[in-house]
Amino acid sequence: MREFPPLFQADATNLHAGYSGLRDRSDLVDFRKQTEHMWEVYAPYADPRFCDAFPLDFYGRLWELCFGYRLLRHGFRLTPAGMQGPDFAVASANLSSVFIEAISATPGNGPDRVPEFSFGLKTAVPVPYDKICLRIRSSIEEKMDQYRRWAKSDTIDPSKPFAIAVSVSHLFGATTNGHAPLCMQACLGVKGFAVRVDRGGSGEKAPMFRSDVQKLNGSIVATDIFFRESHAPLSGILISDFHLLGFPQERGGFEFLHNPQAAAKLPAQWLPLGSEYWVEGGSLYCRRHDAAEQTIAVDEREHGSING
Repeated sequence: MREFPPLFQADATNLHAGYSGLRDRSDLVDFRKQTEHMWEVYAPYADPRFCDAFPLDFYGRLWELCFGYRLLRHGFRLTPAGMQGPDFAVASANLSSVFIEAISATPGNGPDRVPEFSFGLKTAVPVPYDKICLRIRSSIEEKMDQYRRWAKSDTIDPSKPFAIAVSVSHLFGATTNGHAPLCMQACLGVKGFAVRVDRGGSGEKAPMFRSDVQKLNGSIVATDIFFRESHAPLSGILISDFHLLGFPQERGGFEFLHNPQAAAKLPAQWLPLGSEYWVEGGSLYCRRHDAAEQTIAVDEREHGSING
């Protein structure tokens, strides 16, 4: 049987503070054991550089580890990763193949940086949704650039579905499955929802649109990329507010949005985690999954009018 190196190495140098804290702090021993358990399950599928990169790219690799573990736990088959190509090549009984790249969004730099969380504030602080959206879009473009290089070099089969899994756990105020899910804000141009009431008193929930976000330097970043041909190779986007201290979650914490313009579409219910969103017939739909039983809570299906 192949042996895999330990996830935490005593002689590792140039450490990320999160790595050294999880490795050394006595109050985090239970979370360290959970991380090591996940590594025992995921190690056969990780790329050969994983343990060397983990102390440096701590948040990114931790998200990859936790997401890979969750996929395996839900019965997906993973192909062991090589030195080149996406993080995950995934298949299941109902899915022949999908490539997935995982990335942990960072707060960024400069005036559009997502601010740090501050404890002890005496007044409420608004959630910086525009800045969060910019960081998600930056993560998507980083992985789309990578995908295009792989497709050009025949490292990846462009006829297969491709998805990006973004962790927003280190962005202040970023939570999944809110009033306006982050996947919609970043990819469908949905800023929020309003209720339209007719003269008879009947109400209808309808989305409010915003096709782009303007950065403080004046540049424009599109937020309706799922209605643009340039992003047709992207089958869907998964966003998670996963955090190790709250992992594993059996319900919620994940939102997946299908790209209505995708060249290679993913089937409905392919990922039984959190909430699944899609556009159909000019309407926006949501299905909330119960991950513990892998069933659909039909009474929680919602929709609002949407047009590309």
